[in-house]
Amino acid sequence: MGMQHTCRIKRTYAAPASKTAGPLALLFNTIVGASCFLLMFQLYLIAPLLPGYVTAFRSPLMEMAIPAFAIPFAISAMGMAFFRALIKQPNRCLSFSLYAMAVGALLLSGAGSAESFLLVRALTGLATGIMLPAAIVAVTRQSNKAMALRSMITLIFFMATGMVFGPCIGGWLNKIIGWPYLYRFIAFVSAGLWFMHLWCSKAHIPTAHKSTAVHEQLPLHIVRQVQYTYAFTFLSGMFHSGVFVWVSVYFHSVYQISEAETANALLVFGLPGLIITILMFVYHWDTKVIRLLYWGLIVTIAGLFIMLLHVPLWMAECLLALMSVGYCFSQPLFIGVLKLPVSGIAAGRLIALGCAALFAGYGIGPLLMGWLLNTGQHIATGSLIVMAIVLAVLSAKVWQPAEIQQRRRLFYARNSTGQVTTSTVA
Repeated sequence: MGMQHTCRIKRTYAAPASKTAGPLALLFNTIVGASCFLLMFQLYLIAPLLPGYVTAFRSPLMEMAIPAFAIPFAISAMGMAFFRALIKQPNRCLSFSLYAMAVGALLLSGAGSAESFLLVRALTGLATGIMLPAAIVAVTRQSNKAMALRSMITLIFFMATGMVFGPCIGGWLNKIIGWPYLYRFIAFVSAGLWFMHLWCSKAHIPTAHKSTAVHEQLPLHIVRQVQYTYAFTFLSGMFHSGVFVWVSVYFHSVYQISEAETANALLVFGLPGLIITILMFVYHWDTKVIRLLYWGLIVTIAGLFIMLLHVPLWMAECLLALMSVGYCFSQPLFIGVLKLPVSGIAAGRLIALGCAALFAGYGIGPLLMGWLLNTGQHIATGSLIVMAIVLAVLSAKVWQPAEIQQRRRLFYARNSTGQVTTSTVA
């Protein structure tokens, strides 16, 4: 039985910020956000290229390209949860990850075999697994609690944008310049972000003053409280990654379309949901997510069922857009990760475990979907329907109305000092 840990957060007054504090903090957050965008971009740009990779390298092993990165990434992120020194030095972790991503992309551009390609992907995933937890910890240490949560949400949307545009841009640029030059471009951008981060992290960026003693343990009862959130995060990663592989293989085999056209289909699936999700936060629709939950589920599942009928290509793309909007309403993007930090209690470690769960889903989803597609396309589509149902059930447990209202008050309610304070954290 775990003991209940309670800590008091005292009202504090932050030191006056310098005139350059705001621009420096904005620049720092932009660099970190761009790094996370690039992380997801290079992970998923390979999705529409998988059939071509299998042909080019003459090896079915290339179907492992996404899991080869995501699973080592998840292992590394999970390991970060148990190393206190890493969580305390997020900027060093970010700097190392950007350097590793630049080197890994450069080595990938010269890979001559499936084995060497996958080995470099795995090592790059292992070296960059600390990037996402470190990024979230870094941006949330710079301001009060409300601004920290906003910074984290902005960071997650950077990730979502990279995930949406990675496959389509990868498919388009591969047709124009080829994948080796595409990876060299990623290496160049990663190196640029690395230099910018080194410079910016040395500048003085004021952080919120905290008088709270944070428990360094990872209390068992806290892990139990977020078990549904971890399960939701893992399955959400599986669904997203599985859909990308399903669209790439299904549309290529059924409609005989090119890599660029497959990239267009992936954009049709990703973009509408991303836009609606952003609007949900801008106009506070997220507070009504419980009412929309099962309507979104019905729309997503209906689209998958109709896809079983082998409809014309234009209708299939319309169904993808409909499924994207439906999935967005029933499963708000990455909300599992957004809920993980628990103020005063090992927040960095909870974030690291949440990132590990997310990328484990990203890695296992393509493995499962590839096996199911080889078994039968109808079976693969049916598995997506089952995952959507399970995610909807978990969403109802993750999205509690009281917690939604509490987060809304955190965003928009401030005390007379301009800071948000919390009296007790369990």
